[in-house]
Amino acid sequence: ARLVSRQRNRNFLSSYVFGTTREPLRADTIGQALNAASHRQPDQKAFTFCFGSETVGNSGPRIVRSIGQLRTDVDRLAAGLLAAGLEPGDRIGFAAAKAGLVLVPMNPAYRADELRYCANRVGLRALVYSAKFKSSDYNRMLDLWPHLGTTQKSCLASEVLLVDSGWPAAHYTRGSMPTLSHLIAMDDINRPGVFGFNEICPVGENSDALDRTARIEVRVQMDDIACILFTSGTTGSPKGAALTHHSILNNAHFAGINAGFDGFRQRICLPVPFYHCFGMAMGNLQVLLHSASLVYPAPSFDPVATIDAIETERCTAVYCTPTMLIDLLEQPGVASRNLCSLSGGIIGGASCPPEIIRRAISELGMSRVTMGYGATEPSPIIFHCRWDDSQEKQQSLVGRVAPHVEVKIVNAEGLLVPRGQLGEICTRGYLLMRGYHNKPEATGEVIGPDRWYKTGDLGFIDEDGYGYVKGRIKDMVVGVPDPRMGEELCAVVRLKTPVSAEDLRAYVRCRIAHFKVPRYAIFRDHEMPMTVTGKVQKFKLREEVVKELKLEFLK
Repeated sequence: ARLVSRQRNRNFLSSYVFGTTREPLRADTIGQALNAASHRQPDQKAFTFCFGSETVGNSGPRIVRSIGQLRTDVDRLAAGLLAAGLEPGDRIGFAAAKAGLVLVPMNPAYRADELRYCANRVGLRALVYSAKFKSSDYNRMLDLWPHLGTTQKSCLASEVLLVDSGWPAAHYTRGSMPTLSHLIAMDDINRPGVFGFNEICPVGENSDALDRTARIEVRVQMDDIACILFTSGTTGSPKGAALTHHSILNNAHFAGINAGFDGFRQRICLPVPFYHCFGMAMGNLQVLLHSASLVYPAPSFDPVATIDAIETERCTAVYCTPTMLIDLLEQPGVASRNLCSLSGGIIGGASCPPEIIRRAISELGMSRVTMGYGATEPSPIIFHCRWDDSQEKQQSLVGRVAPHVEVKIVNAEGLLVPRGQLGEICTRGYLLMRGYHNKPEATGEVIGPDRWYKTGDLGFIDEDGYGYVKGRIKDMVVGVPDPRMGEELCAVVRLKTPVSAEDLRAYVRCRIAHFKVPRYAIFRDHEMPMTVTGKVQKFKLREEVVKELKLEFLK
Protein backbone atom coordinates (compact mmCIF):
# COMPACT_ATOMS: atom_id res chain seq x y z
CA ALA A 1 0.00 0.00 0.00
CA ARG A 2 2.90 2.35 0.78
CA LEU A 3 4.38 1.67 -2.68
CA VAL A 4 1.05 2.46 -4.36
CA SER A 5 0.71 5.70 -2.37
CA ARG A 6 4.25 6.76 -3.32
CA GLN A 7 3.51 6.05 -6.99
CA ARG A 8 0.33 8.13 -6.82
CA ASN A 9 2.27 11.04 -5.33
CA ARG A 10 4.80 10.80 -8.18
CA ASN A 11 1.97 10.87 -10.71
CA PHE A 12 0.67 14.16 -9.26
CA LEU A 13 4.04 15.92 -9.19
CA SER A 14 3.98 19.32 -10.84
CA SER A 15 6.60 20.34 -13.39
CA TYR A 16 8.70 22.44 -11.01
CA VAL A 17 12.29 21.59 -10.07
CA PHE A 18 15.05 23.37 -8.14
CA GLY A 19 18.75 22.60 -8.46
CA THR A 20 19.91 21.71 -4.95
CA THR A 21 23.59 21.66 -4.01
CA ARG A 22 25.81 22.04 -0.97
CA GLU A 23 28.19 24.28 -2.87
CA PRO A 24 27.42 28.00 -2.52
CA LEU A 25 27.41 30.54 -5.30
CA ARG A 26 30.64 32.42 -5.97
CA ALA A 27 30.77 36.13 -5.15
CA ASP A 28 33.79 37.24 -7.19
CA THR A 29 34.36 38.99 -10.51
CA ILE A 30 36.21 37.65 -13.53
CA GLY A 31 39.23 39.81 -12.65
CA GLN A 32 39.25 38.51 -9.07
CA ALA A 33 38.98 34.92 -10.30
CA LEU A 34 41.99 35.50 -12.57
CA ASN A 35 44.01 37.02 -9.73
CA ALA A 36 43.21 34.07 -7.46
CA ALA A 37 44.10 31.50 -10.13
CA SER A 38 47.43 33.21 -10.87
CA HIS A 39 48.29 33.22 -7.14
CA ARG A 40 47.47 29.51 -6.80
CA GLN A 41 49.30 28.18 -9.84
CA PRO A 42 51.21 30.92 -11.71
CA ASP A 43 53.25 28.44 -13.76
CA GLN A 44 50.41 26.19 -14.86
CA LYS A 45 49.71 26.14 -18.59
CA ALA A 46 46.59 28.20 -19.30
CA PHE A 47 46.33 28.42 -23.10
CA THR A 48 47.84 26.72 -26.11
CA PHE A 49 47.18 28.33 -29.50
CA CYS A 50 47.98 25.65 -32.07
CA PHE A 51 47.61 27.93 -35.08
CA GLY A 52 50.62 30.12 -34.77
CA SER A 53 51.81 33.64 -34.31
CA GLU A 54 50.42 36.45 -32.19
CA THR A 55 48.83 37.99 -35.27
CA VAL A 56 45.49 36.36 -35.91
CA GLY A 57 45.33 34.50 -39.20
CA ASN A 58 49.09 34.08 -39.67
CA SER A 59 50.81 30.72 -39.48
CA GLY A 60 53.72 30.07 -37.19
CA PRO A 61 54.81 28.20 -34.06
CA ARG A 62 52.24 27.42 -31.38
CA ILE A 63 51.81 29.91 -28.57
CA VAL A 64 51.68 28.80 -24.93
CA ARG A 65 50.77 31.01 -21.96
CA SER A 66 50.84 30.19 -18.26
CA ILE A 67 48.22 31.57 -15.90
CA GLY A 68 50.81 34.00 -14.53
CA GLN A 69 51.63 35.21 -18.04
CA LEU A 70 47.92 35.46 -18.80
CA ARG A 71 47.39 37.76 -15.83
CA THR A 72 50.30 39.97 -16.92
CA ASP A 73 48.92 40.16 -20.47
CA VAL A 74 45.43 40.99 -19.19
CA ASP A 75 46.71 43.71 -16.85
CA ARG A 76 48.67 45.34 -19.69
CA LEU A 77 45.73 45.16 -22.07
CA ALA A 78 43.29 46.52 -19.49
CA ALA A 79 45.62 49.43 -18.71
CA GLY A 80 46.23 50.08 -22.40
CA LEU A 81 42.52 50.19 -23.22
CA LEU A 82 41.87 52.66 -20.41
CA ALA A 83 44.86 54.76 -21.45
CA ALA A 84 43.44 54.85 -24.98
CA GLY A 85 40.51 56.84 -23.67
CA LEU A 86 37.98 54.12 -22.88
CA GLU A 87 36.06 54.32 -19.61
CA PRO A 88 34.52 51.68 -17.32
CA GLY A 89 31.15 50.70 -18.75
CA ASP A 90 32.12 51.40 -22.37
CA ARG A 91 31.01 48.69 -24.77
CA ILE A 92 33.73 47.32 -27.01
CA GLY A 93 34.19 44.42 -29.42
CA PHE A 94 36.95 42.89 -27.24
CA ALA A 95 37.56 43.77 -23.60
CA ALA A 96 39.48 43.21 -20.39
CA ALA A 97 36.90 42.61 -17.65
CA LYS A 98 39.39 43.93 -15.14
CA ALA A 99 39.01 47.43 -16.55
CA GLY A 100 35.26 47.40 -15.99
CA LEU A 101 34.71 47.36 -19.74
CA VAL A 102 31.78 45.47 -21.23
CA LEU A 103 32.59 42.74 -23.73
CA VAL A 104 30.37 42.62 -26.83
CA PRO A 105 31.44 39.58 -28.87
CA MET A 106 30.23 39.71 -32.46
CA ASN A 107 29.96 36.99 -35.05
CA PRO A 108 32.94 37.51 -37.39
CA ALA A 109 30.74 36.45 -40.31
CA TYR A 110 28.65 39.64 -40.00
CA ARG A 111 28.34 41.87 -43.03
CA ALA A 112 28.34 45.68 -42.85
CA ASP A 113 24.64 46.20 -42.10
CA GLU A 114 24.70 43.49 -39.41
CA LEU A 115 27.78 45.07 -37.83
CA ARG A 116 26.15 48.50 -37.89
CA TYR A 117 22.92 47.16 -36.36
CA CYS A 118 24.69 45.49 -33.43
CA ALA A 119 27.10 48.40 -32.87
CA ASN A 120 24.26 50.91 -32.67
CA ARG A 121 22.07 48.62 -30.56
CA VAL A 122 24.60 48.66 -27.71
CA GLY A 123 26.30 52.02 -28.35
CA LEU A 124 29.61 50.40 -29.25
CA ARG A 125 32.58 52.60 -28.32
CA ALA A 126 35.52 50.55 -29.61
CA LEU A 127 36.03 47.70 -32.03
CA VAL A 128 38.94 45.26 -31.92
CA TYR A 129 39.07 43.39 -35.20
CA SER A 130 41.09 41.29 -37.59
CA ALA A 131 41.28 42.60 -41.16
CA LYS A 132 39.79 39.47 -42.69
CA PHE A 133 38.01 36.36 -41.52
CA LYS A 134 36.98 33.82 -44.15
CA SER A 135 34.73 35.78 -46.54
CA SER A 136 34.43 38.86 -44.28
CA ASP A 137 36.69 41.81 -45.09
CA TYR A 138 36.44 44.23 -42.17
CA ASN A 139 38.72 46.83 -43.71
CA ARG A 140 36.36 47.13 -46.68
CA MET A 141 33.36 47.26 -44.35
CA LEU A 142 34.89 50.07 -42.32
CA ASP A 143 35.48 52.03 -45.53
CA LEU A 144 31.70 52.55 -45.55
CA TRP A 145 32.10 54.87 -42.54
CA PRO A 146 34.71 57.47 -43.63
CA HIS A 147 34.75 59.25 -40.26
CA LEU A 148 36.39 56.19 -38.68
CA GLY A 149 39.42 56.65 -40.91
CA THR A 150 39.91 60.33 -40.08
CA THR A 151 40.54 59.93 -36.35
CA GLN A 152 43.99 61.18 -35.36
CA LYS A 153 45.94 59.39 -32.62
CA SER A 154 48.91 60.38 -30.53
CA CYS A 155 50.72 57.82 -28.36
CA LEU A 156 52.47 59.36 -25.34
CA ALA A 157 54.47 57.73 -22.59
CA SER A 158 51.45 57.27 -20.37
CA GLU A 159 48.39 57.81 -22.51
CA VAL A 160 46.82 57.60 -25.93
CA LEU A 161 44.86 60.62 -27.13
CA LEU A 162 42.19 60.42 -29.81
CA VAL A 163 40.87 63.49 -31.59
CA ASP A 164 37.72 63.14 -33.68
CA SER A 165 37.73 65.16 -36.89
CA GLY A 166 34.01 65.85 -36.67
CA TRP A 167 32.67 64.39 -39.90
CA PRO A 168 28.93 65.04 -40.09
CA ALA A 169 26.51 62.12 -40.28
CA ALA A 170 25.72 63.02 -43.91
CA HIS A 171 29.13 61.71 -44.94
CA TYR A 172 28.34 58.16 -43.77
CA THR A 173 27.57 56.17 -46.88
CA ARG A 174 25.38 53.50 -45.24
CA GLY A 175 23.97 54.74 -41.96
CA SER A 176 26.03 55.88 -39.00
CA MET A 177 27.77 54.33 -36.02
CA PRO A 178 27.92 57.55 -34.00
CA THR A 179 29.29 56.08 -30.75
CA LEU A 180 32.15 54.11 -32.34
CA SER A 181 35.36 56.10 -31.88
CA HIS A 182 38.15 53.57 -31.29
CA LEU A 183 39.42 51.00 -33.81
CA ILE A 184 42.07 48.50 -32.72
CA ALA A 185 43.41 46.10 -35.36
CA MET A 186 44.80 42.69 -34.47
CA ASP A 187 46.85 42.70 -37.70
CA ASP A 188 49.67 44.97 -38.84
CA ILE A 189 47.46 47.51 -40.60
CA ASN A 190 48.64 50.90 -41.81
CA ARG A 191 45.31 52.69 -41.63
CA PRO A 192 44.71 56.26 -40.42
CA GLY A 193 43.14 56.45 -37.00
CA VAL A 194 43.50 52.73 -36.26
CA PHE A 195 45.57 51.45 -33.35
CA GLY A 196 47.55 48.28 -33.77
CA PHE A 197 46.97 45.75 -31.01
CA ASN A 198 50.70 45.77 -30.39
CA GLU A 199 50.50 49.54 -29.73
CA ILE A 200 47.88 49.22 -27.00
CA CYS A 201 49.61 46.68 -24.75
CA PRO A 202 52.95 48.53 -24.38
CA VAL A 203 51.08 51.66 -23.27
CA GLY A 204 49.62 49.51 -20.48
CA GLU A 205 53.11 48.76 -19.12
CA ASN A 206 53.39 52.32 -17.80
CA SER A 207 53.16 52.38 -13.99
CA ASP A 208 50.62 55.23 -13.97
CA ALA A 209 48.35 53.31 -16.36
CA LEU A 210 48.65 50.14 -14.25
CA ASP A 211 47.92 52.06 -11.04
CA ARG A 212 44.79 53.58 -12.57
CA THR A 213 43.62 50.14 -13.70
CA ALA A 214 44.16 48.73 -10.20
CA ARG A 215 42.04 51.53 -8.71
CA ILE A 216 39.25 50.85 -11.18
CA GLU A 217 39.48 47.08 -10.75
CA VAL A 218 38.61 47.18 -7.04
CA ARG A 219 35.41 49.06 -7.90
CA VAL A 220 34.19 46.39 -10.33
CA GLN A 221 31.47 44.38 -8.58
CA MET A 222 30.04 40.92 -9.21
CA ASP A 223 26.68 42.39 -10.28
CA ASP A 224 28.24 44.69 -12.89
CA ILE A 225 27.62 43.88 -16.54
CA ALA A 226 30.50 41.78 -17.89
CA CYS A 227 29.30 41.24 -21.44
CA ILE A 228 26.47 41.85 -23.87
CA LEU A 229 25.81 38.84 -26.09
CA PHE A 230 23.54 39.00 -29.10
CA THR A 231 20.82 36.39 -29.37
CA SER A 232 20.44 34.30 -32.51
CA GLY A 233 17.36 36.27 -33.55
CA THR A 234 15.13 33.27 -34.29
CA THR A 235 12.00 35.24 -33.34
CA GLY A 236 13.07 38.65 -34.70
CA SER A 237 16.09 40.96 -34.80
CA PRO A 238 19.01 39.95 -32.54
CA LYS A 239 18.86 41.48 -29.06
CA GLY A 240 21.78 42.20 -26.75
CA ALA A 241 21.49 40.20 -23.52
CA ALA A 242 23.37 41.92 -20.68
CA LEU A 243 25.08 39.30 -18.46
CA THR A 244 26.85 39.95 -15.17
CA HIS A 245 30.13 38.66 -13.75
CA HIS A 246 28.04 36.78 -11.17
CA SER A 247 25.85 35.00 -13.70
CA ILE A 248 28.47 33.81 -16.19
CA LEU A 249 31.11 32.86 -13.59
CA ASN A 250 28.71 30.74 -11.56
CA ASN A 251 27.09 29.15 -14.59
CA ALA A 252 30.48 28.13 -15.98
CA HIS A 253 31.59 26.96 -12.52
CA PHE A 254 28.72 24.52 -12.08
CA ALA A 255 28.87 23.42 -15.73
CA GLY A 256 32.48 22.42 -15.08
CA ILE A 257 31.46 20.42 -12.01
CA ASN A 258 28.72 18.59 -13.93
CA ALA A 259 31.22 17.76 -16.68
CA GLY A 260 33.69 16.40 -14.10
CA PHE A 261 36.29 19.12 -14.59
CA ASP A 262 36.73 19.61 -10.84
CA GLY A 263 37.99 16.07 -10.25
CA PHE A 264 41.36 16.33 -11.99
CA ARG A 265 43.17 18.81 -14.19
CA GLN A 266 41.66 18.88 -17.66
CA ARG A 267 43.10 19.76 -21.05
CA ILE A 268 40.09 21.06 -22.95
CA CYS A 269 40.03 21.44 -26.73
CA LEU A 270 37.91 24.47 -27.73
CA PRO A 271 37.01 24.57 -31.45
CA VAL A 272 33.72 26.39 -30.74
CA PRO A 273 33.19 30.12 -31.48
CA PHE A 274 33.67 32.75 -28.76
CA TYR A 275 30.89 35.15 -29.77
CA HIS A 276 28.57 32.65 -28.08
CA CYS A 277 28.25 31.90 -24.35
CA PHE A 278 29.19 28.25 -24.92
CA GLY A 279 32.79 29.00 -25.84
CA MET A 280 33.24 32.47 -24.38
CA ALA A 281 32.05 31.74 -20.82
CA MET A 282 31.58 27.99 -20.37
CA GLY A 283 34.84 27.31 -22.18
CA ASN A 284 37.35 30.08 -21.53
CA LEU A 285 36.48 30.55 -17.86
CA GLN A 286 37.35 26.93 -16.96
CA VAL A 287 41.02 27.96 -16.80
CA LEU A 288 40.15 30.24 -13.86
CA LEU A 289 37.49 28.09 -12.22
CA HIS A 290 38.82 24.52 -12.40
CA SER A 291 42.52 24.95 -13.28
CA ALA A 292 41.96 23.59 -16.78
CA SER A 293 44.39 24.09 -19.65
CA LEU A 294 42.70 25.26 -22.85
CA VAL A 295 43.72 24.29 -26.38
CA TYR A 296 42.63 26.32 -29.43
CA PRO A 297 43.05 24.23 -32.61
CA ALA A 298 42.41 26.90 -35.28
CA PRO A 299 40.94 30.41 -35.76
CA SER A 300 37.68 28.78 -36.89
CA PHE A 301 36.40 25.23 -36.77
CA ASP A 302 38.55 22.80 -38.71
CA PRO A 303 37.93 19.09 -38.01
CA VAL A 304 41.42 18.05 -39.11
CA ALA A 305 43.08 20.70 -36.91
CA THR A 306 40.82 19.70 -34.01
CA ILE A 307 41.79 16.02 -34.23
CA ASP A 308 45.45 17.02 -34.58
CA ALA A 309 45.19 19.19 -31.45
CA ILE A 310 43.47 16.47 -29.41
CA GLU A 311 46.19 13.98 -30.36
CA THR A 312 49.22 16.29 -30.06
CA GLU A 313 48.16 18.15 -26.90
CA ARG A 314 46.69 15.04 -25.23
CA CYS A 315 43.32 16.72 -24.67
CA THR A 316 41.01 15.05 -22.16
CA ALA A 317 37.81 16.86 -23.22
CA VAL A 318 36.39 18.69 -26.23
CA TYR A 319 33.57 21.21 -26.62
CA CYS A 320 31.50 20.85 -29.77
CA THR A 321 28.13 21.27 -31.39
CA PRO A 322 26.42 18.20 -32.89
CA THR A 323 27.55 19.25 -36.39
CA MET A 324 31.17 19.56 -35.24
CA LEU A 325 30.96 16.14 -33.59
CA ILE A 326 29.61 14.60 -36.80
CA ASP A 327 32.51 16.14 -38.75
CA LEU A 328 35.04 14.71 -36.28
CA LEU A 329 33.48 11.25 -36.53
CA GLU A 330 33.44 11.37 -40.34
CA GLN A 331 37.08 12.41 -40.77
CA PRO A 332 39.02 9.84 -42.83
CA GLY A 333 41.45 7.89 -40.70
CA VAL A 334 40.13 9.12 -37.36
CA ALA A 335 39.97 5.52 -36.07
CA SER A 336 43.75 5.19 -36.49
CA ARG A 337 44.57 8.38 -34.55
CA ASN A 338 45.83 8.17 -30.98
CA LEU A 339 42.97 9.85 -29.11
CA CYS A 340 43.23 7.71 -25.98
CA SER A 341 43.57 10.81 -23.77
CA LEU A 342 40.05 11.94 -24.75
CA SER A 343 37.42 10.87 -22.22
CA GLY A 344 34.71 13.52 -22.19
CA GLY A 345 33.42 16.90 -23.21
CA ILE A 346 30.30 19.00 -23.56
CA ILE A 347 27.90 18.97 -26.52
CA GLY A 348 25.74 22.07 -26.85
CA GLY A 349 24.13 24.50 -29.25
CA ALA A 350 21.48 22.09 -30.57
CA SER A 351 19.90 18.72 -29.90
CA CYS A 352 22.23 15.83 -30.67
CA PRO A 353 20.87 12.62 -32.24
CA PRO A 354 21.35 9.65 -29.85
CA GLU A 355 23.22 7.69 -32.52
CA ILE A 356 25.87 10.44 -32.72
CA ILE A 357 26.39 10.34 -28.94
CA ARG A 358 26.72 6.54 -29.07
CA ARG A 359 29.34 6.87 -31.80
CA ALA A 360 31.23 9.53 -29.81
CA ILE A 361 31.40 7.15 -26.87
CA SER A 362 32.38 4.06 -28.87
CA GLU A 363 34.60 5.60 -31.58
CA LEU A 364 36.20 8.58 -29.79
CA GLY A 365 36.21 7.20 -26.25
CA MET A 366 34.09 10.06 -24.87
CA SER A 367 32.56 8.01 -22.04
CA ARG A 368 32.15 11.13 -19.85
CA VAL A 369 30.46 13.27 -22.51
CA THR A 370 27.64 15.51 -21.27
CA MET A 371 24.72 17.21 -22.97
CA GLY A 372 23.35 20.58 -21.92
CA TYR A 373 20.47 22.89 -22.72
CA GLY A 374 20.28 26.63 -22.32
CA ALA A 375 20.04 29.99 -24.04
CA THR A 376 21.97 33.26 -24.16
CA GLU A 377 19.67 34.99 -21.66
CA PRO A 378 20.37 32.52 -18.79
CA SER A 379 24.16 32.64 -19.18
CA PRO A 380 23.56 29.89 -20.74
CA ILE A 381 23.02 26.52 -18.96
CA ILE A 382 19.58 25.62 -17.55
CA PHE A 383 19.67 21.80 -17.73
CA HIS A 384 22.88 19.76 -17.80
CA CYS A 385 23.67 16.07 -17.61
CA ARG A 386 26.34 14.95 -15.15
CA TRP A 387 29.40 13.08 -16.34
CA ASP A 388 28.34 10.04 -14.28
CA ASP A 389 24.77 9.86 -15.63
CA SER A 390 24.00 6.64 -17.47
CA GLN A 391 24.66 6.50 -21.20
CA GLU A 392 20.95 5.92 -21.73
CA LYS A 393 20.14 9.27 -20.10
CA GLN A 394 22.94 11.07 -21.94
CA GLN A 395 21.44 9.97 -25.24
CA SER A 396 17.80 10.87 -24.60
CA LEU A 397 17.58 14.05 -22.52
CA VAL A 398 19.31 17.31 -21.60
CA GLY A 399 19.93 16.62 -17.91
CA ARG A 400 18.90 17.81 -14.49
CA VAL A 401 18.27 21.42 -13.60
CA ALA A 402 21.52 23.28 -12.88
CA PRO A 403 22.43 24.03 -9.23
CA HIS A 404 20.73 27.08 -7.64
CA VAL A 405 18.32 27.29 -10.61
CA GLU A 406 14.53 26.98 -10.74
CA VAL A 407 12.66 25.55 -13.73
CA LYS A 408 8.96 25.12 -14.36
CA ILE A 409 6.87 23.95 -17.31
CA VAL A 410 3.69 25.93 -17.98
CA ASN A 411 0.79 25.80 -20.41
CA ALA A 412 -0.40 28.61 -22.69
CA GLU A 413 -2.14 30.26 -19.72
CA GLY A 414 1.03 30.25 -17.62
CA LEU A 415 -0.17 27.48 -15.29
CA LEU A 416 2.03 24.63 -14.07
CA VAL A 417 1.49 21.34 -15.88
CA PRO A 418 1.93 17.82 -14.44
CA ARG A 419 5.21 15.94 -14.87
CA GLY A 420 5.58 14.47 -18.33
CA GLN A 421 3.29 17.02 -20.00
CA LEU A 422 4.60 19.28 -22.74
CA GLY A 423 4.71 23.04 -22.13
CA GLU A 424 6.94 26.12 -22.20
CA ILE A 425 10.22 25.92 -20.28
CA CYS A 426 10.63 28.82 -17.81
CA THR A 427 13.58 29.45 -15.49
CA ARG A 428 14.54 31.77 -12.63
CA GLY A 429 17.62 32.43 -10.54
CA TYR A 430 21.08 34.02 -10.39
CA LEU A 431 21.73 32.99 -14.03
CA LEU A 432 19.29 35.42 -15.68
CA MET A 433 20.45 38.36 -17.74
CA ARG A 434 19.96 41.86 -16.38
CA GLY A 435 17.81 42.44 -19.46
CA TYR A 436 18.07 43.23 -23.15
CA HIS A 437 20.29 46.29 -23.52
CA ASN A 438 18.16 49.42 -24.03
CA LYS A 439 15.08 47.27 -24.75
CA PRO A 440 12.87 47.36 -21.64
CA GLU A 441 9.73 46.40 -23.55
CA ALA A 442 11.39 43.35 -25.11
CA THR A 443 12.78 42.43 -21.68
CA GLY A 444 9.31 42.66 -20.15
CA GLU A 445 7.94 40.29 -22.78
CA VAL A 446 10.19 37.44 -21.60
CA ILE A 447 10.87 38.26 -17.92
CA GLY A 448 7.86 39.01 -15.74
CA PRO A 449 7.70 40.90 -12.42
CA ASP A 450 8.27 37.55 -10.67
CA ARG A 451 11.61 37.21 -12.58
CA TRP A 452 10.58 34.04 -14.41
CA TYR A 453 12.18 33.94 -17.86
CA LYS A 454 10.10 32.44 -20.68
CA THR A 455 12.47 30.57 -22.99
CA GLY A 456 10.03 30.07 -25.87
CA ASP A 457 11.09 26.40 -25.96
CA LEU A 458 8.77 23.43 -25.59
CA GLY A 459 9.76 20.63 -23.24
CA PHE A 460 8.78 18.52 -20.27
CA ILE A 461 10.18 17.20 -16.99
CA ASP A 462 9.94 13.48 -16.24
CA GLU A 463 9.09 11.95 -12.88
CA ASP A 464 12.78 11.78 -11.93
CA GLY A 465 13.30 15.50 -12.57
CA TYR A 466 15.17 15.22 -15.87
CA GLY A 467 14.46 17.71 -18.65
CA TYR A 468 13.60 17.10 -22.31
CA VAL A 469 13.43 19.72 -25.09
CA LYS A 470 11.05 19.17 -28.02
CA GLY A 471 11.04 22.36 -30.10
CA ARG A 472 10.21 26.06 -30.28
CA ILE A 473 6.87 27.75 -29.69
CA LYS A 474 7.46 30.31 -32.41
CA ASP A 475 10.32 31.02 -34.77
CA MET A 476 10.87 33.62 -37.47
CA VAL A 477 12.86 30.97 -39.35
CA VAL A 478 11.82 27.32 -39.59
CA GLY A 479 14.48 25.03 -41.05
CA VAL A 480 14.34 21.90 -43.17
CA PRO A 481 16.12 18.71 -42.00
CA ASP A 482 19.79 18.10 -42.80
CA PRO A 483 21.83 15.05 -41.71
CA ARG A 484 24.96 17.09 -40.85
CA MET A 485 23.70 20.50 -39.74
CA GLY A 486 20.49 19.26 -38.13
CA GLU A 487 18.61 21.92 -40.08
CA GLU A 488 19.29 23.94 -43.23
CA LEU A 489 17.73 27.03 -44.79
CA CYS A 490 15.29 26.99 -47.68
CA ALA A 491 13.87 30.18 -49.19
CA VAL A 492 10.37 29.87 -50.63
CA VAL A 493 9.84 32.85 -52.93
CA ARG A 494 7.02 34.30 -55.01
CA LEU A 495 8.63 36.24 -57.87
CA LYS A 496 7.52 39.38 -59.64
CA THR A 497 10.27 38.98 -62.25
CA PRO A 498 12.20 35.77 -63.04
CA VAL A 499 15.53 35.13 -61.27
CA SER A 500 17.52 31.97 -60.66
CA ALA A 501 18.30 30.38 -57.31
CA GLU A 502 21.95 31.37 -57.71
CA ASP A 503 20.93 34.98 -58.46
CA LEU A 504 19.01 35.01 -55.20
CA ARG A 505 21.92 33.58 -53.21
CA ALA A 506 24.40 35.98 -54.81
CA TYR A 507 22.19 38.93 -53.89
CA VAL A 508 21.97 38.03 -50.20
CA ARG A 509 25.53 36.70 -49.87
CA CYS A 510 27.05 40.19 -49.83
CA ARG A 511 24.39 41.52 -47.45
CA ILE A 512 24.07 38.92 -44.70
CA ALA A 513 26.39 36.47 -42.92
CA HIS A 514 27.21 33.31 -44.84
CA PHE A 515 25.30 31.05 -42.45
CA LYS A 516 22.07 32.93 -43.25
CA VAL A 517 22.34 32.28 -47.00
CA PRO A 518 19.74 29.63 -47.98
CA ARG A 519 21.01 26.32 -49.25
CA TYR A 520 17.78 25.69 -51.14
CA ALA A 521 15.52 28.05 -53.07
CA ILE A 522 12.04 27.15 -54.28
CA PHE A 523 9.97 29.44 -56.47
CA ARG A 524 6.18 29.42 -56.43
CA ASP A 525 3.51 31.02 -58.53
CA HIS A 526 0.72 30.28 -56.05
CA GLU A 527 -0.13 31.37 -52.50
CA MET A 528 1.71 30.07 -49.45
CA PRO A 529 -0.33 28.21 -46.79
CA MET A 530 -1.77 30.97 -44.60
CA THR A 531 -3.52 31.28 -41.24
CA VAL A 532 -6.91 32.98 -40.94
CA THR A 533 -5.07 36.13 -39.78
CA GLY A 534 -2.93 36.24 -42.94
CA LYS A 535 0.34 34.82 -41.58
CA VAL A 536 2.37 32.15 -43.36
CA GLN A 537 1.92 28.71 -41.79
CA LYS A 538 5.64 27.97 -41.58
CA PHE A 539 5.40 24.44 -40.24
CA LYS A 540 2.90 23.47 -42.93
CA LEU A 541 5.14 25.11 -45.52
CA ARG A 542 8.07 23.10 -44.17
CA GLU A 543 6.13 19.86 -44.61
CA GLU A 544 5.45 20.76 -48.24
CA VAL A 545 9.10 21.69 -48.88
CA VAL A 546 10.43 18.52 -47.22
CA LYS A 547 8.18 16.45 -49.46
CA GLU A 548 9.14 18.43 -52.57
CA LEU A 549 12.89 18.18 -51.89
CA LYS A 550 12.57 14.54 -50.76
CA LEU A 551 14.25 15.23 -47.41
CA GLU A 552 13.89 13.14 -44.26
CA PHE A 553 13.36 14.29 -40.68
CA LEU A 554 16.07 13.10 -38.31
CA LYS A 555 15.19 10.35 -35.89
